Amino acid sequence: MMHVDVLAQAQQELQQWLNSQLHDQIAEAHVEERQPVEQILRMARREQVDLIVMGTHGRLGLARMVLGSVAEQVVRQSPCPVMTVKASTTPAS
Repeated sequence: MMHVDVLAQAQQELQQWLNSQLHDQIAEAHVEERQPVEQILRMARREQVDLIVMGTHGRLGLARMVLGSVAEQVVRQSPCPVMTVKASTTPAS
């Protein structure tokens, strides 16, 4: 049960943060586990989302070739537009 509680808490905290950032905009946050590309695409199709927004680490060269890129795979296979945001190298103020 602890695993389910952790996922539920993560979902709640993510939604609260999202609401605090977007103010009057409507958006839903989802916490899923396992196989991120498949989960993201499955949810996008199921929920008929308008836009996927996701962060990217911006890896280059060999690191990207070896590790692959979840964001790149989602962009290539997504049924809707995808906005990627490069992760900041400095903490947000």
